[in-house]
Amino acid sequence: MEKNVEALVERGIPHIVLNPQSLTDIEEDLINTAEALNQLQRGKAAAKEFRDRLNAVKQQGVKINKKPSLYWEWWPKPIFTPGKINWLTEISEAAGAINVFHDVELASVQTDWEDVLNRKPDFICLAWVGVRKEKVQKNNVTKRPGYEKLRFVDDCKILILEEELYCRPSPRLLNGLEKLFTLIH
Repeated sequence: MEKNVEALVERGIPHIVLNPQSLTDIEEDLINTAEALNQLQRGKAAAKEFRDRLNAVKQQGVKINKKPSLYWEWWPKPIFTPGKINWLTEISEAAGAINVFHDVELASVQTDWEDVLNRKPDFICLAWVGVRKEKVQKNNVTKRPGYEKLRFVDDCKILILEEELYCRPSPRLLNGLEKLFTLIH
């Protein structure tokens, strides 16, 4: 991406570079983008709507007594999962749950299946970057060595999710959040 930005600069093409790591960053980027387009009021309105929707789910999430643990998988080989500095940790918390890798001070964590098993997630959330939901199968997980250690009664705790609702930093993350809340509670 850096080469693309350099080419834009060389050609004098107006652009902005956004790199949100959190839900607050996404909210601020709505304003920054609108400001760059001379549409500041629209950006402020979009940011307020974003914050209001997020807070509405958070209010439901804080009422959850037993917060399920979630293992998010962005990629299977090697395994990549979001860490503490990532919007999916915030999404998990807003939904009344806990990302099992919330203790790792990274945005993205490369780990292994044994580490996942040791963290004993209540749910496995598969949202593979760049892969359509229809291409992901639950048996990609159930066939892994040691899967039975999770003691899932069946595979209904493996959630195959739309990566566009969880892996791309945009207001659509709130669609994913609302869906996740319904799925895990």
